[in-house]
Amino acid sequence: MNTEITFMKYKCLIHLFGVLLITSSCTSSDNVSYSEEGCEEIVIDPTERQMINRSELFSLERVIKLKNSSGTLIGEIENILAHEDFLVINSNDISLYDYEGNFLKKIGRSGRGPGEYLSKFIAYNKKNLFIMDRTQQKIIKYRLSDGSYVSDDYVKIWGQAIINWKEMNLVYAGNELTPYNEKLFIFDKNNNLLTSHFDIKEHEKYYMHFYEKTNFYNYKDSIRFLYAFNNGIYSIGIKGKDTFITKRYCVDFGSYSIPEEFFQQPFRNVRD
Repeated sequence: MNTEITFMKYKCLIHLFGVLLITSSCTSSDNVSYSEEGCEEIVIDPTERQMINRSELFSLERVIKLKNSSGTLIGEIENILAHEDFLVINSNDISLYDYEGNFLKKIGRSGRGPGEYLSKFIAYNKKNLFIMDRTQQKIIKYRLSDGSYVSDDYVKIWGQAIINWKEMNLVYAGNELTPYNEKLFIFDKNNNLLTSHFDIKEHEKYYMHFYEKTNFYNYKDSIRFLYAFNNGIYSIGIKGKDTFITKRYCVDFGSYSIPEEFFQQPFRNVRD
């Protein structure tokens, strides 16, 4: 059985990444330059929404049929990373395919040993693949050239999104309690913690626990970052040992915004 991967080419896309109807503020740690100056406001009126055809946002570039001649099973695909030389498919396993759809190799396996994972959120650079294992609180590193295991680095956070940028790993951990009590973490190339940002508020510790599909994306020479229950889209830049976080866009739903006071109520979990 073959699986088809469809590649779409962007025409124009405004991506709000699930920003919810809320206005709120953001805090940051002392070791970062944080600014809201020049925040560009995006005003959205939900009553004036329009249907947009996918063809207005994307054009079809090609369809790649993944060939399972090796007997490798492909289940639900969590995400696909398009390396310049191959595709990284995050499904039941993490597998590499060339752009003709041929299976190349499998990366790691499920388990509790070195190089093994129980949950997996993936990122890459030109040479390496990084797996954030949320369950075991570690970042696993593999070489992409031959699929060989390099290292396990235990980072003590419940990471749920990761991106590699300029040989650093940026990890979003949501509102799960960690020794650092913050949401965003920046690690150096050896996965030593450099900085952490965005304090977890007292009421968030108890009920705002869920996965978000996308928290990071590359834009020019910076990383764009956002998270649910916050109206900001942030730009992250790093120069030397200095980290700069700028609130680049502010999303305003006007009277449809959920007021901050609503979330200050004594909810005990997200189902409340």
